[in-house]
Amino acid sequence: MTNKKDAGLIDPTNVTSKFLADCLAMTPQGVSKLFTERVIRNNGRRARYELTTAIPQYIGSLRGSGAAEAKAKLAVQQERKLRLQNDAAAGRLVKVDDAAEAFRTYCLIWRSGVNSLPRRLANQLANEDNPAVIQKVLANEFRELFETMESGLQDFFASNGQAFSVTETGPNSEGPPAKKNARRVGRPKKNTATRNRRTGKVAK
Repeated sequence: MTNKKDAGLIDPTNVTSKFLADCLAMTPQGVSKLFTERVIRNNGRRARYELTTAIPQYIGSLRGSGAAEAKAKLAVQQERKLRLQNDAAAGRLVKVDDAAEAFRTYCLIWRSGVNSLPRRLANQLANEDNPAVIQKVLANEFRELFETMESGLQDFFASNGQAFSVTETGPNSEGPPAKKNARRVGRPKKNTATRNRRTGKVAK
């Protein structure tokens, strides 16, 4: 005959989903998901489990997933290392210090060139009112400035045993197409023509 003390005992070979969930610090729904994914097995009865089997199965799955995750991270690191080695061998990598010095050289050449433009162009364009001429002069000045900048960077990289060239999208290119709403150089010409509202014809 079973007494009241024996009635409070738990059979470890036949526990509920809730009891197993409490042991694994999760919800009963989490236990059901583990069973559906075949991480753990029941004891042959629906929503009933054996502690000595289910808990080791769950721990084993954690170890397996941890090992798989670590293996995946290692593969990513190895791939990145190999890519960097290939880029270094192909000369596609630049040291941070070299890049910073190159940018400094670029800025110094740019500042020097731009600062000299007003002094060199003031007299040349003082009496010029033709927008096309002004545009041509400015374009030539900036083209020479960009060529000087490219030459300076070429010398810098050559001193470090590296080659440098400006791509088609660089400063020596014609640049992006002009915007439709871009302002024209010079004062806009006044439209002296008048249009007849009724006929739509332009009267000169």
